[in-house]
Amino acid sequence: MLIGKRVHIDGISHPAIILIKSTFCSKCIYSKKILLRENGLNGAKLMEIDIASKTFDQLRMRIETVPTILVTDKNGNVIGVWKGMLTVKAGNSLINLLRRLSE
Repeated sequence: MLIGKRVHIDGISHPAIILIKSTFCSKCIYSKKILLRENGLNGAKLMEIDIASKTFDQLRMRIETVPTILVTDKNGNVIGVWKGMLTVKAGNSLINLLRRLSE
């Protein structure tokens, strides 16, 4: 379970949407487009982490599916998770979660 885990990665500011991906994953590319198209990250940063990178090793979380999208609160705690290709509806839900955090 990823909810409630703290994300410790150098150089990341929170709240954030973290897209865990693979370089040639078409579902990852599509999911990123949905997040960017919504243009409502509400001050949060979109951070991309490739599963083959050293940054991924820093996560120390059990991620078995790409894409996996994590939403963190201002303290870096995971408050939302999406596994697999993001849909427009799910993308809107993740962004609405961020908006509620900012209120």
